[in-house]
Amino acid sequence: MKIRAAKNKIVILPLEAAEFTPGGIILTKDAQEVSNRGVVISSGSDQCSPGDTVVFTRYVGCEWEHDRKKYYIITEEHLLAIEEDEEIEAARAKKNEASISVSTVVLETKPKKRKVTKVEAVKGNLVVTSEDDAA
Repeated sequence: MKIRAAKNKIVILPLEAAEFTPGGIILTKDAQEVSNRGVVISSGSDQCSPGDTVVFTRYVGCEWEHDRKKYYIITEEHLLAIEEDEEIEAARAKKNEASISVSTVVLETKPKKRKVTKVEAVKGNLVVTSEDDAA
């Protein structure tokens, strides 16, 4: 079954609560805190998108269980923060860079024509390498 969040609603799969203290003590289910972090499954909000890890207000919204998993459906007002990973941000930045692929381009220069062998973006500048330059 697929669920789609309605306008300004966010469906979250909560992350598991910590089972150990930082010192290594095992916590019982009763002693474990309810997690206020989760992964967005569906979003009707512009603030986050599916796959984002978010922090939300505890004990709000609606609890929904499906296939033995517990989900929360909250409004965007109860969203406190979106966690961002440096690696993910670097990948997004790389994805947003312009990519250029060229099979064959003929560059006209005076007095002769040269075949372009490589076109690449380097630090925001377009670098063109021709057969004469490559030799």
